[in-house]
Amino acid sequence: MEGGFFECDVQSGPFLTRRECESKLPDEIQKALDDYVFDFMNDKKIKVKLPADELKKLASTNSKFEEWRNVQSLGVVLTLHALVRIEPDRIAAAYRQAQAECAEIERRSVAERHLWSFGGYFSAGFLLLASVWGYLKSIWPLAESVAASCGQPSWPSYYRLPSLQLR
Repeated sequence: MEGGFFECDVQSGPFLTRRECESKLPDEIQKALDDYVFDFMNDKKIKVKLPADELKKLASTNSKFEEWRNVQSLGVVLTLHALVRIEPDRIAAAYRQAQAECAEIERRSVAERHLWSFGGYFSAGFLLLASVWGYLKSIWPLAESVAASCGQPSWPSYYRLPSLQLR
């Protein structure tokens, strides 16, 4: 980091044409930007995404050079090198926006987890109550028949409604 700028060399290639190198250059600049955020801002979970034209502005046009090599299996291939100069003030707004988006995603994720947990506990409670009700309903006829065979009323007297006797 010199003079408030972060400078690094990026290379795109080897490819057969300059057009292929130019098309892949923004991806390589994005990787350099991610490395900058990781190394100097100590933040590995935030990815600052800039549009392709903004990424190309980070690579100065007068510091690009082409490296041509003869590869036996492919023939002559091109590797495009560019000097990328990252100004911290220039990407600060994009970094803050990425931080805000990351915080929003995390907040929604926590809320969603809580909602799924509540739904799971509610479902388990409902299933438990339904099981207990089903068990009690299934043994009630047996309890009535046992009480009747012992000469006991099936309902305790305090559950019986008083009978109305009309005179």
